[in-house]
Amino acid sequence: MKSEVAGENSTGKAKQFKIEEWLRIVEEPMGVLNDCGWIVCTTMINGLPGGTEADVTKSIELMVIFSAKVKYA
Repeated sequence: MKSEVAGENSTGKAKQFKIEEWLRIVEEPMGVLNDCGWIVCTTMINGLPGGTEADVTKSIELMVIFSAKVKYA
């Protein structure tokens, strides 16, 4: 899942990784923490300059993916 806004606004956030790898970078550690009994909490920022309706749709899709994989206490 790639977002032009993420590429524009997060150039150093995932340093050493490509923005296209971001989902895996976040998803794998969340799964490990969840398997170890940690309650995972995330935040999401929407409405960044240059964002589009498609970016909001992709963000919602991402939350659906994460919520399907996270166990709740």
